[in-house]
Amino acid sequence: MEPLFEDLVTLLQKEVGLYGRLLDLMTQERTAVLGTDMDLLRDNTEDKTSLLLKIRDAEGERQTIVQGLAESLGGPATGLRLRDLSRSAQEPYASQLEACRTHLSGLAKSISEAGARNVKLINHSLDLVRNSFSFLRQLTSPDTVYHHTGRMLSPDCGGRVLSGEF
Repeated sequence: MEPLFEDLVTLLQKEVGLYGRLLDLMTQERTAVLGTDMDLLRDNTEDKTSLLLKIRDAEGERQTIVQGLAESLGGPATGLRLRDLSRSAQEPYASQLEACRTHLSGLAKSISEAGARNVKLINHSLDLVRNSFSFLRQLTSPDTVYHHTGRMLSPDCGGRVLSGEF
């Protein structure tokens, strides 16, 4: 069982690094959006996609190791948490697992907060773009006139912006 704990600690330390890099990329994403740097944003998205694939692979490895530990401990893998594993492990693995759990917990919280901030920022940017298009649409549409019945009618002719031309 000791080799499984060693493998788990090594993998969790790798995951701490991966999630730390994800947090860095999310901070970089915010900078790219604020600076309207589309090249940086595109590169950032590619880096995040690649990183998320690595995280997914690491999570698969972790599940395999935890399944092996659960079998060794005589319990189910579902519901088995790092805190439980750190209590079942002997030193130095117990303190290493607890340290990884603390790091991952903090990173998860920071990533969640960064994601929420980025979503708000991107939604605000999209609203600005939508409002700009709406304003331009109003400028290019003809004025509405009242018909003798009192109904509002828009003339059939009017400019529309297509590819920046009228």
